Amino acid sequence: MTFTICAKNYLAQALTLRESFLAHNKCKFLIFLSDLADCDGLPDVIELNDNWIPNYQIMAFKYGVIEFSTSIKPFCFKKLFDEGYDKVMYLDPDIYVCGNLDIIFSYLDEKSIVLTPHRCNICHYEKNLVQEQHMSKVGIFNLGFIAVKKDEVGIKIIEWWKEKLTNKCLNDSSLGLFVDQKWIDYIPGYFPNDIHISKHLGLNVATWNLQERNIVEENGTYSVIDELQSIKYNLLFFHFSGYSPLFPDLLDKRRKNSSLTNYPSLKKLVYEYKDAEVRNNFMLYTSMQYSFNYFSNKEPIPDFVRKWYYMQQDWLQSKGNPFNSDGYFYSLLSQRGILPKDSSKTTTWAINGFKTNSTVQKLLYWVLKIGGMNFYLKVVTFMRDLGDIRYHQFLIEE
Repeated sequence: MTFTICAKNYLAQALTLRESFLAHNKCKFLIFLSDLADCDGLPDVIELNDNWIPNYQIMAFKYGVIEFSTSIKPFCFKKLFDEGYDKVMYLDPDIYVCGNLDIIFSYLDEKSIVLTPHRCNICHYEKNLVQEQHMSKVGIFNLGFIAVKKDEVGIKIIEWWKEKLTNKCLNDSSLGLFVDQKWIDYIPGYFPNDIHISKHLGLNVATWNLQERNIVEENGTYSVIDELQSIKYNLLFFHFSGYSPLFPDLLDKRRKNSSLTNYPSLKKLVYEYKDAEVRNNFMLYTSMQYSFNYFSNKEPIPDFVRKWYYMQQDWLQSKGNPFNSDGYFYSLLSQRGILPKDSSKTTTWAINGFKTNSTVQKLLYWVLKIGGMNFYLKVVTFMRDLGDIRYHQFLIEE
């Protein structure tokens, strides 16, 4: 069994993945929707349900879209295990399958979990698309791919992972967290005899490892050459992280140095993927709104509100559905002038409703009262930057 997870705006990528997977594999493929199926024109997907993700609305509120989509991954594994599947593989929706993946399931004959490192070889070249220190923040293994077997160790991993991601699936490097991915760095230490760390360079090819993998095409078949050891592998899947048909000549729209002019051997494969995404209604799906970005009255939920809810979730969970614009949490935000649309009303807010002994906090309350929420955020952002010693290097500049 193979599956992916996505919100509505990534359905073109998920459909392209499914199409490419089924072209080379006979295994069943499912799409789990980390969103609400609240509009027409959606393909066949597995919808969210409290029966297999208890209190998923709480998770959807306190997490952003990437955090939530990754947080439900072990719950999907558990659901498929419960339905009788013994070997389950996950692929990110922006992956493009180019070959048969039976080799992955064969690894699970002997091991409980299969992972791919971001890189497999030491590289001394400093102008890589993705630097090593970045991968130190996000984790050794790329969780765009993971395969797990339903055995004693596999079940332990999934249960432990569920527990962690229910409350700690954050994209916050200051806490040492990167969504679901950073947690898996522990697995080799916990289960050293039950893990297969794949060195197959045809798996999970992406911008972060192109410096060690040269892709060539011969008669419509793609291969990966290990530049260090001169070994040829079949290209099994390419991870198009950051790619968009709107910027067709950039491997990653977030990186200007990822132009295809620097990677001419990839142009045919990239355009093949772009055409498939367009054929799978990219322009339709990419414009769809993420349902969990809004309160029930369609007012946007600011990121800082999610963070506050996360930090106070122990008592706020008892106050009802946080998405409800007639509920306790929304009313609390409105009364205190915190929601951006209410910023103009903050002058009517009574500061003596707060109890604090901190002079700084009292000053910040007055910043909110006088300037509104948008001004408040600019002030605290400036204060954060002011505390970074790198902000003060002008003192020694000539």
